[in-house]
Amino acid sequence: MKHLKTLGLIGLVIGALLSLAGSASATALTSNGATYTGEFVAKATGVRIHRPTFGEGKWSLTCNSTISGKVSGHGAAVTATVVLGTFFLTECVSEVNPNAEAKILKPGTLEIHTASGDSTGSTGNGTVTWSGPFELTTSIGPVPINEHCIFKLSNADIGSITGSKNTGATAKFNLDALLSTNLACGVSAELTGTYTVNTPDNLNIH
Repeated sequence: MKHLKTLGLIGLVIGALLSLAGSASATALTSNGATYTGEFVAKATGVRIHRPTFGEGKWSLTCNSTISGKVSGHGAAVTATVVLGTFFLTECVSEVNPNAEAKILKPGTLEIHTASGDSTGSTGNGTVTWSGPFELTTSIGPVPINEHCIFKLSNADIGSITGSKNTGATAKFNLDALLSTNLACGVSAELTGTYTVNTPDNLNIH
C-alpha cells in the first residue's frame, strides 16, 4: 500500500510538471480576441538581401515582397505555425547590376512564440523562428560574370512580430535573418525587412 501511495504521488507530480511545461510552450494567434487559424498574408517594400563579406555595403538587392500561408498548430504544448505557401521577391533593384534577380526556392515554415518574458501573452508580441528548409537563389546577371548563389536557413530565430496591441492597427513582422551559403558566394547573407500583416488585419500573439 505504501508503495502504491508513493507511485501515485510520483504520478501526480509528473502530471503537474507536464501540465506546466505544456502551458509554457503553447502559443496561439488571436484576432480581435478570438483564436485565429486562417490565412496569413504580409507585404513589405525595401526587403534587403545583403552580403557583408563581399565588399561591405556594395552587394545587395532591395525588393518588394509578399508572403502568405495558413496558420496552424494551436493547442496545449503546441507552437503556433504558419506553413508558407508563397514567398515572392519582386521588382528587385541592385547597386551592382540592373539584371540581378532573386527567387525563393523553398519558403519553409514560420514558428511563432510569445515574446521573451511574456509567458501569458499580455503584450501581444512574439518572436519568430524559421523552420526549414528555406532556400533563396540570386542571379547577378552577365556583368562581369553571371553568378548564381543559393542561400539557406533552417531552425533559426529570424525576427519578431509586433502585435496590434502595440501598433494600434495591423501587426508588423520584423525580419532579420542570417542566411548561409558556400565560400564562393560569400559564406552568408543578411535578409532584412519590415512586413505589414494585412491578413488578419488584427493580430496578437498569446
